[in-house]
Amino acid sequence: MSQQMHPEALALLKVLSLGNRDVAAGRTKPVADVIARLRAKRTELIVRAGRSTKS
Repeated sequence: MSQQMHPEALALLKVLSLGNRDVAAGRTKPVADVIARLRAKRTELIVRAGRSTKS
């Protein structure tokens, strides 16, 4: 890599490094749990949006 890195590339490397640290420290969650949480949150947001448009 060159001596001067684009800010976006540097930021990506930092995010990857933090992710690697979390994995090494055991701070992970099963993918199925994360997907279930995201789907529940999406459903909650859709329901809220439906309520606000019916007011």
